[in-house]
Amino acid sequence: MSSCKTYLFLVFMYDDSPERRCKNLPNHTGRGLECLAICINLIQIFRVRALLQGNRLIIIPLWCLFFINTFLSIALAAFVVSTSSLTAASPFITLGCLTQVNHPQLMLGPYISSTVYSGVLFFVTLGKLYPYFNSGSKEAPALTVFVRDGTVFFAVIFVVELVSLIWDQIITPMRPALQDIANGLRIALYAIAVGPTADPPFTRCCYATVVRHDAGQHDTGQHE
Repeated sequence: MSSCKTYLFLVFMYDDSPERRCKNLPNHTGRGLECLAICINLIQIFRVRALLQGNRLIIIPLWCLFFINTFLSIALAAFVVSTSSLTAASPFITLGCLTQVNHPQLMLGPYISSTVYSGVLFFVTLGKLYPYFNSGSKEAPALTVFVRDGTVFFAVIFVVELVSLIWDQIITPMRPALQDIANGLRIALYAIAVGPTADPPFTRCCYATVVRHDAGQHDTGQHE
């Protein structure tokens, strides 16, 4: 009985050891972050489609951009992760795992692609606010619509992508172990930004706001 307990203790200790976690980390982290990024990109493009009321002249190019971004991100991330190696770091020196990336220049690809994609969606939604800036209506101030229509959430996602790109180029080479912390903060900010965007009542509220504003402009044009 004692030998059985000893065997189980050694098995679970090895299963939870830093070396084993570091061996499994590249695939799990890469796949998890990539799936999360694709889901967020889908939510963003569906949100833009609701705001623009299905305008095909804008939505079709955005869908093309989505598929290009997804393909580049998956291909480059898969190649970089497959050629990277992780070693367990001593807890007395630093936290987490030490990453050895064999093709660091290719790691820029997914970050740049995601940043460009998020930036395009942000500026598209920002352009939707142009009539509100010109109208000067007290019923729908531009700042209120900026929050209500979800443009603020596109802004947060774009800023997170931009900061991640800068972080990967400046901080990560000096402190590789901080990359895991940056990924955690990135996921948390994504959840904060995308959560209200994916909420159906929020979407219906934003859509109704846009419809009311457009209807008001149409009625004003008829009276003139």
